Amino acid sequence: RDDHEVAALHPHVLVLARSHEREGGVRLALAARREDELPRRRQTRHLFQRRHDDGPAIDDRIAAFLPWEEWLTLLIAAVCFLSVVHSIDSAQWVDGMPSLYPIGFAGLMVGYVLSRVKAHALLLHPAGLLTGAALAYLQLIAIVPGGSIAERTGNLVDRMHVWWSAATQGGISDDPLPFIVLTVVLVWLGAYASSWAIFRWRNVWLGLTPGGLALMWNISFIPGQFSYSFVVFVFAAVLLLMRVHVANREAEWQRRSVVYPEFLSLSVLHATFWAALLLLLLARVMPLAAE
Repeated sequence: RDDHEVAALHPHVLVLARSHEREGGVRLALAARREDELPRRRQTRHLFQRRHDDGPAIDDRIAAFLPWEEWLTLLIAAVCFLSVVHSIDSAQWVDGMPSLYPIGFAGLMVGYVLSRVKAHALLLHPAGLLTGAALAYLQLIAIVPGGSIAERTGNLVDRMHVWWSAATQGGISDDPLPFIVLTVVLVWLGAYASSWAIFRWRNVWLGLTPGGLALMWNISFIPGQFSYSFVVFVFAAVLLLMRVHVANREAEWQRRSVVYPEFLSLSVLHATFWAALLLLLLARVMPLAAE
């Protein structure tokens, strides 16, 4: 280091630095200014580095289970999957179909919460399936006629038994309840599996597969109509792919103690947002875009 840096970092050796200068007053003024600028430079540098402050223990526990980056990823995943739910819900396949938004959002949340639990998957999946069965049951008995819960449950079981007998014995049944039960169960399973794949396995492609297949199957029955649900799904899927990729890279950098900008993921998300929006707008104005 030259005498400027030595004088700035160690004020006690200013005398030594001045002894090597012909114009000591000038060098001392430069050293003093350098010393004043060092704290400011350190503060500016910390703004662009990931902070490693030691906060309270309770804040660390909350941040470990509810990190803002994970919630941002969950929000994008919810937009992506609920666009599929909107497409199926608005199709109105049968009369009496309940809203699929509650069961779909619940599946995403249960899958996310269980994916954060440090336990074996064989112990967590039964709990998730039981939770899904309970929520699906509550939503189904809400649309089945009857007075008490026991009466509604009996009505549900009887109608499903009649349908099963007709299906296995070559009969005919026009009861829409079996289709409603199947749709509710599949929406729950799809949301739960997608959330587990994204947050436990960090595999976005696998997480997008159930919703993508359901969306393509649903819109295939409405040819010639522009599907905004498909546009939202593609847009959110691009953002989700970017988010998880950057999150995986950040986790690798943390393991290697590599310093990186704290809000790098937000910067990349911002750029991806506008790039994906531009591509969708270009695709919209292309010929035959409505088909």
